[in-house]
Amino acid sequence: PAVFTSGFYHDDWTILEHSSQPEPVKTMLKEGFGVRPLNVVTFPVLYKVFGNEPLPWHVLIFALHFLASVLLFKVLGGSEWALWAAVLAGTVPNHSVTHHWISSIPQTMAICLALASCLSPSVLVSMVLFALALSSYESVAFLTPVLLWSRGFKLRGIAMRTATPLIAAFIWQSQ
Repeated sequence: PAVFTSGFYHDDWTILEHSSQPEPVKTMLKEGFGVRPLNVVTFPVLYKVFGNEPLPWHVLIFALHFLASVLLFKVLGGSEWALWAAVLAGTVPNHSVTHHWISSIPQTMAICLALASCLSPSVLVSMVLFALALSSYESVAFLTPVLLWSRGFKLRGIAMRTATPLIAAFIWQSQ
C-alpha cells in the first residue's frame, strides 16, 4: 500500500518547516494559520511525535480515514446501506489529496470531530466537538444540518431553506 512508500508533498513541506521552528505556534500564527486555530497546535505536537519521518504521518492519515468511515457508519445508523456508504466514503479514489498529503490531515480530522459530535449523548460535548471541527477545517459547516438532525431537530421548510444559504455564506466568507 501507498502508506508505506509515500513521502511528503507540496504544502507538507511548509507545515513541517513551520512545525520544526523553536516557537512553532508563533510562527504558524505569523504565517496566517490562525484561521484554523486547532491546526496551529496540532501540527507542532504531531511534529514533536513524528518528526520528519513520513511513515507515521501516513499511518495517522490512514487511521483518521478509517475512523471517519466507522463514525459515518454509526451516524447513519449501522444498517447495510450505512456500511456501503462508509466503505465508499473511505475508499473513493478521488480523495487522493487527503489520502497522501499530511497538510490535509485537518480535513479528515474535522470530519471525524464533526461525526463524533453527532454521536455524543451530551449536547455540550457535541457542541464542543463541532466547534473543534470548525476550528480545524471550516468546510464541516456543511454538516450542521446533520448535527442538528442527530440532536433531534427537524429541518423542514423554512428552517432548511434558511440554514442552507447561511451555511454556504459562512463557508464562502471563510475562504
